[in-house]
Amino acid sequence: MKQFEIDSDKNFYHITTVLICLGIILLASLALLVRYVVQVNEQHATDSAVTQADLYNNAYFSNKILHGVTVSGCDVGGMTVQEAKKHLSGNVNYNIQLSEIEIEFEDKSWILDKDVLNLTVDVEYAAQQAFNVGRFGDEETRKKQLETLDAGGNVDISATIIKEPQTVMNALKDIKKEVDIKKVDATVTFAFNNGPQYAYTDEKTGRSLNVQKAYDDLCQLVKVEEKTAKYTLELDVVEPDVKRADIEKEYSLVGSFATTLSVSSKAGRVQNIKTALLSLDGRVWMPGETFSFNQWVGERTIENGFGLGVFINEDQAYDEVVGGGICQVSTTIYYCSLLCGANSVGRNAPIEIIERRPHTWPSVYVGKGLDATVSWPHSDLKLFNNSQTPYFLHTSFDKKGSLYYVNVEIYGVPLPNEAKIAIETEVIEEIQPGEPEYIIDKDNKYNLAPGAQKAINEARTGYTVNVYQIWTEKGKEPVKSLITVSKYDPVKLKIYVGATPET
Repeated sequence: MKQFEIDSDKNFYHITTVLICLGIILLASLALLVRYVVQVNEQHATDSAVTQADLYNNAYFSNKILHGVTVSGCDVGGMTVQEAKKHLSGNVNYNIQLSEIEIEFEDKSWILDKDVLNLTVDVEYAAQQAFNVGRFGDEETRKKQLETLDAGGNVDISATIIKEPQTVMNALKDIKKEVDIKKVDATVTFAFNNGPQYAYTDEKTGRSLNVQKAYDDLCQLVKVEEKTAKYTLELDVVEPDVKRADIEKEYSLVGSFATTLSVSSKAGRVQNIKTALLSLDGRVWMPGETFSFNQWVGERTIENGFGLGVFINEDQAYDEVVGGGICQVSTTIYYCSLLCGANSVGRNAPIEIIERRPHTWPSVYVGKGLDATVSWPHSDLKLFNNSQTPYFLHTSFDKKGSLYYVNVEIYGVPLPNEAKIAIETEVIEEIQPGEPEYIIDKDNKYNLAPGAQKAINEARTGYTVNVYQIWTEKGKEPVKSLITVSKYDPVKLKIYVGATPET
């Protein structure tokens, strides 16, 4: 019994040893197999790289036409351009069979006869074009040509060419006028009549003939050995830029703001404000469009309905000019845009502030840092619609008691998450004007007696003002961000002194 146990232990040991050895052999074999596969793949990659390098060198550093290139069926691969010209001169068929091409599209057709086509055989041109295969042209074409040649295929160049390309191009342009259909964008109009009203039109898809592509196709077609060749036009589909589904949304009031002026204000100022408001009321402000106050309101002239109003002249004093006073309109629009989320460029705001300048000194009808001066044609208020949907402007002019109201409302898609926006300002610096500035009136600008004095403006304190925008979204903490920093330089009191006549 004991001897049997000893023999069993020996057998188990031998079997275990054999299995371990077999496992080692198997692992070693797998390792060798993996190494072999890796080496084969590496060699294949190397061979492929060498092949690609050869193709590249042949294409760009050889003076010979690539193998597989033919001209009207004649093999010119491996030849120089001069060798190909000589070879083609004795082998290309100069008897052109084609006399017309019939172009078809839907129920229409056009004939390009031999007078229009004016075909000829040009072996010199064909040899050069054969050399260009795989070397010149757009990247996609070159890549396709090289892949065809690498796969053992042929790229054929026609020795028959159109002698006067412009004649054929002109014929194709005439056809284009007949077959093209212009795309039509969807539109939306806006009016305010006891509330906002929107009206829409549908978009229409267009089509367009690519004249250059059609000409290139004809250049390939002229090599056929037939009397008449047919060519069917393929027109590109032209999608409209604006589709009704993109602009037909649930719109509501996004922001509104009003400024006031006294009913005793000068008639010209009131007239200018009314004229500017009228030109802006009902405007549709499309996505990707820049609101330009100067462009939308237009030049301030008597013919355009503007009168004399106040403005700040070069002496930093009030004066009168045609269109003066409409800065109150641009300011009201600017503040309203801030309530709609307007912010600096790059802040991913629904409205981006492209251009805005403060006045020489703060305005009386709005807080410091919140004004926007305009003048034709230099200073402008420009705001970019950075959202995906339109905005709609409703502007109006009302009288209540002793005040006129300049009203601006902006309608559009509501701000996300029922957001509300508030504006906060902070004066961070006050700058005193300093001592008065005395100016000798050498040009007798103010018709002063010698030594007489005339103050032509008021001394004004300068300010630096930060403007903050506070977003409050439902269920979130308010977010406060700095929008702009406005600087109003101090204005010294200017006193002109009558000049003493020279003796």
